[in-house]
Amino acid sequence: MSNILTITSQPARTRESLVYKTLSSIWWETDGQNITNKIKNMTKFGAVVGTLTGILGVGVARPRFFYGGISVFTRCFVPITAAGATYAIVTNTLGMKRGKSDRINHAVGGFLAGAISGGGIARNYKLAFISGFTLCIFAACLKTYAMENMEGEGQSTFYSTRN
Repeated sequence: MSNILTITSQPARTRESLVYKTLSSIWWETDGQNITNKIKNMTKFGAVVGTLTGILGVGVARPRFFYGGISVFTRCFVPITAAGATYAIVTNTLGMKRGKSDRINHAVGGFLAGAISGGGIARNYKLAFISGFTLCIFAACLKTYAMENMEGEGQSTFYSTRN
């Protein structure tokens, strides 16, 4: 019985999945460190999500011509890929400039990434604001979760400057 408790009581971030290893550095590491790796990983993640969204968009739109399908795919793929890169660039730049690794960096990065993805796909300012605000809240919550779970593991000094 104790073996089961030992296995299940390990922190969730010890999992070795490819997606987890790729994305965990954004929230678990200090903002402003390991920047090129974070930008590369988030751009890859954005490209994968953009590809899946583009394929779904082509399936829903069912264009009659090949070039119409490319247009629909590109309209989904490009903004989401750019949003992934923007999120990593903004959070790390703010982390370097502010000297803090906190939820504000991720809220700003999330808002800009959401505005790019929502506005780029729908070409609508209202949807850009709504998606930006939604991703702002989501990114700030993820960073808050990471900050709370780093306490007590000997790594809380990364977040000693938080508000």
